[in-house]
Parts: sequence; structure tokens; C-alpha cells
Amino acid sequence: MEQYGYYSVGMRENFLQDWQIGWTGGMISTYPLLFAGNETSRQHVLRNFDWLFPNGLCPAGFFWDSGEKGTIWYGGDIRKPNTVNWHLVRKSGDGLYYIIKQLRLMKEKGIPVKPEWEKGTSTVADSFVKLWNNWGQFGNFIDSQTGDVIVGGSTSGAIVPASLVLAANYFHNQDYLKVAQASAEFYYINFVKKGITCGGPGDAMQNPDSESSYAMLESFMLLYEATLEKKWLIRAEEMANQFASWVMPYNYQFPENSTLGKLGVQTNGIVFANTQNKHGAPGICTYSGIALWRLFRASGNSRYMELLRDIAFVMPRYLSHPLRPIEKMNIGWMSERVSTTDWLEGIGEPMYGSTWAETALMLSYIELPGVYVQPGKSYLCVIDNIEARIIKDNPETLTLKLTNPTGAAAEVRLFAESPEQALVPLGENALLHCRMISLKPGESRELTLEKKLNKRSLE
Repeated sequence: MEQYGYYSVGMRENFLQDWQIGWTGGMISTYPLLFAGNETSRQHVLRNFDWLFPNGLCPAGFFWDSGEKGTIWYGGDIRKPNTVNWHLVRKSGDGLYYIIKQLRLMKEKGIPVKPEWEKGTSTVADSFVKLWNNWGQFGNFIDSQTGDVIVGGSTSGAIVPASLVLAANYFHNQDYLKVAQASAEFYYINFVKKGITCGGPGDAMQNPDSESSYAMLESFMLLYEATLEKKWLIRAEEMANQFASWVMPYNYQFPENSTLGKLGVQTNGIVFANTQNKHGAPGICTYSGIALWRLFRASGNSRYMELLRDIAFVMPRYLSHPLRPIEKMNIGWMSERVSTTDWLEGIGEPMYGSTWAETALMLSYIELPGVYVQPGKSYLCVIDNIEARIIKDNPETLTLKLTNPTGAAAEVRLFAESPEQALVPLGENALLHCRMISLKPGESRELTLEKKLNKRSLE
């Protein structure tokens, strides 16, 4: 929206497709654009920060829930008078999480961070601390005017502990870390131990859902990386096992005359939304899946890397691309629905439009390595849509053959490290200086890596 300086979350056909913080992409899509975009994208992202701060904060100190036309802000769902100030707590959690990632990235890139951006961000973090201290929970919906819990319970705020871990590090405030630990403990005892996560989507009430399930995993892993306390790693593994139950482990056979049937797309790796919206989706709403990579590195269990590969690898198959456009979809659009049931559009039929799935795909591009290698263990995992295999395995070196079988040029991030380096917390923006491998369509290249790496292969 050039006039006002912000990226809308959709095609602006209604206010919920104009602006929502977090969840569907508000201040999330700006992260990959800042990370990997050109100078125009960078300037647009900075304008987006200027537009959001301080006008995007509600009286309670959280972000406004939604808005439209650049200057109109809403506390909740204006379509229902009783929920006009019901702010989905997950939205401010997402906003805080991704904004701090971007503030850190700006500093790494040498971009000046304005004081009003930091002040607004810390205000939201302080509001979560106040919410926790007053209520002993984050709730599901909170009042945008008062900050009080309106609808309690749920793991809608599952990403909030992760957000507060980042805030504690960025602002050097241990109170944030204390609340992150206390709230994650609350979630574990009252929800995770019972096998329940709910309240992540704003449109599914408190149906169990995959979004808060994954967000809980993200929080447990960031708490582990921040404290190195073993209990958070154990809980992360429990949470990953629960999250895996939302991921389709096989390829569904669509009707031959359906849109998805004609495309011949696979479904292994799609993520089911929730028990109300009975459809899968390409990607996690709205995350890259990086917590699974973190968990693999800390635990050494390759199951988590395989799960991450399934989720990330299938996502581009649902992108409408010049080499493989999808009927009725603009180039660059991804539908959020992979329908293997007759819910709404019907089996094999997508919802036509621009969705958060595009943001999830961009996040996977900047947060997940295209090819991950531990030469010392002769371990290789390919996440990008290329082929890679080990062709020589000597005591001192490991030789890979990378092949691009697609019709598009590939720019692949290669991340190689030793088993010892994998035990060091990953941190944020790990791929910023990662080694890039360029492959033309059909091109193959051999690459030899030393097994005794002194540092991660980033250059």
C-alpha cells in the first residue's frame, strides 16, 4: 500500500485481508523481505515499521488486532458487536516474535533501528508481563482497551514464551525470561501433558489446532537454547511428537478430474489446520518449521529433520509459478487449502486467492538450509527441491553431487557443520551469511567437504 507504507496481508477484499498483526502475515512477511529482498523491498519494510509504530498499538499496550485503508485500526472482529475489542492473543505474540527477529537482523545488516520501534516493541513485551502477572495466563482473547482476559484458557499464546525469550535477550531484561519460563510451565502442565493445544486460529474457537501446537514447540526450543535446561529439550520432543500428528504422512489420491488431481501434486507433508477447518495446508501457519531443525541439532534424532523436510519440500508444489501455473490462480499465489475432505470447496479443489502460505514459503527460504550436512557423521538432508547424494565418503572428506532437476534456476543455501557445532544453539538469522550454491536447470555439481570442520560452512 504505497500511499500509507505497509504490506497488506491479502488482496484487501475485506478488512481481514487488508491488515492483521501476526497470524496471517502482518509483520511476518516483512522478515523474509528484509532478509533476502532487494533495496526496494528493504525500504518498504522500513516504511512498514514507521507506519506501525506507534499508531499500531492499542490502549492496552498490545498491537491493534486488525485494520484497513492504512489509518483505521480495530480491536477485534467488527462484524460482531460483542467481539469488537476481542484481540486474539496469538496475534500480538506473533507480532512481537517476528518484529524482534527483524530488529536483530537490522543490526546485523547495519540498518539503524529507530527508538520508537524499540519503545513500541518493549511496550508489547511489558503488556504480556502485566497480563501474566494479573491473570496467571495469557488467555485466548483479551480486551484491546483494558488488557483484561475476556476468553480464558487455550494455548493461543503458545508463541509468547518464545517472543519473551527473544525480548529478554534483545532488551537485556530477565523479567521477560522469568515470565517465559513460568508461562511455558503452565502450558506444559495444563495442556501439553494432556495432549491438547488449541486457540491458535482466530476462526476456530478452541478447536485443537496445529498452529499453536507448532508454536509451543518453538517456545520450548527457544527456552532450551536460552537456558540449556534439559527439561525444555525433553518437552520439545514431546511437543514435536504431538505436532507430527497434524502432518499428512502419505500421498492422497485426488480425483483425476479435480484441480489438484490434474496437477498431480503430492500431499505427504501438508499440515492439517484444526478440527474445525478440515483441510490440509502447504506449510505451517505461519512459521517456517525452524524449531524442528533446532530440535534435530540438539537431540541428534533425524526423525525431526525428516518431518521438516516433508513439510518444506512439498510447499512449492502449491505455488502458482510461471513454469507451472495453477488454474484461476495469479502467479505467486498459494492457496491455504489442500482439500482431502469435502469441507467447503470439495475434494481436490483449492480456495482461489492469495494467502499466508506464501509467507510461510518465504520464511522457509530464509530460515531453513536448502542442503544440510554433517560431514563428520556422513549425514545429508535435502530440504530444497533439488537432488543431492553422497558419491564419495573418505575418512577425511565427504563428496556430494548436487543436481537441479527443475526447469528453474536454483539458489540453494548449504549449511555444513560438525556434530560438536550442532550442539551449540542456532540463534537467529543463522543463514544470513550462508554459502549459496547456484545451479542452472538440469545442472549437476560436485562438492567436497572436510569432515573436521573448524567452523560452520557459511562462506
